Amino acid sequence: MFVQQGLISELTWLEEIAGFEQPEEEQDRMWVEAQLKSTAGQAYTLELAAKKKGNQELLKLAGLQSSGQASPGGTPTSALPPRPGDPSATGEDPAPTGPNTGNPAASAVAGIMSGASQTGPQANVIQQTGQPAETTT
Repeated sequence: MFVQQGLISELTWLEEIAGFEQPEEEQDRMWVEAQLKSTAGQAYTLELAAKKKGNQELLKLAGLQSSGQASPGGTPTSALPPRPGDPSATGEDPAPTGPNTGNPAASAVAGIMSGASQTGPQANVIQQTGQPAETTT
């Protein structure tokens, strides 16, 4: 919290509050982890693995990923559906269709309540007889 607010440096926090004897090493480790978790870091790791194994397919995949032509899973981006809100797809989001075009929260609550109150059997009785089922409490 103090580091995020800029009140103390990360190095000071690691050394004096967290108790690390070598806070510089911990900072290096955190930087490396952040780099490896990034898209570019994953592509770089894949490229190194491909070079070590001599695998041309992995090298090709690493090249496609680094240029943005393949997803992290290896699927070509041209084969993926457009992402919602992507202006390059159509310029606008498609209009919602189906039974949940209104308020999604209201639809969800209605579904939950009708499931819990078992309105399905009651609706079947009304449809077949024209009258609600008699219930005794």
